[in-house]
Amino acid sequence: MHVALYFGSFNPFHLGHYAIAKTILDRTTCQALWYIVSPHNPLKDKKELLDASKRLALIQEVIMDDNQMIASDIEFNMPQPSYTYNTMLALSKAHPSHTFSIVMGGDSFAAITKWKNYKELLRNYDVIVYKREGALINQTLSSRLKVLDVPLINISATAIRQCIKQKKHYRHLVPDNIWIALQQSKYYH
Repeated sequence: MHVALYFGSFNPFHLGHYAIAKTILDRTTCQALWYIVSPHNPLKDKKELLDASKRLALIQEVIMDDNQMIASDIEFNMPQPSYTYNTMLALSKAHPSHTFSIVMGGDSFAAITKWKNYKELLRNYDVIVYKREGALINQTLSSRLKVLDVPLINISATAIRQCIKQKKHYRHLVPDNIWIALQQSKYYH
């Protein structure tokens, strides 16, 4: 099976994440998409993160009826901070019959040279990059790079967290069940 691996903090998961995933499934040969929830991205501040199991549960709530998507906790029991290279090795070992493609935004790809073992990642795995406003994508870094033209959805998890803290409207940015969960739980307040 060809699986797209969408890594992220998903802090919180929003409609942009879901739209990108659906576009990837519609426009590539990937048969499934796995959201890889990162407990701690080494390039982000950990104190801003909601507990990883809560972020995972929010995604699972959204995708429960979609048989092409799963939310994975594989990085929860791996050394922190999470490194994509280590996760890819673990997934390849656990699922030798699968073909994996890494999904990332143009902004993340612009910083790929800061990633642990980035050359091996680019040599051994296909990378699906979706365009992000203002991000330049250096296509000479990998022959296994596929730039996907997805609708530019300018939704930021950081902006959503700020809206929550400032008691501003954000319902239009997240799936309904996440909005309800965020209201009931008081996450990010």
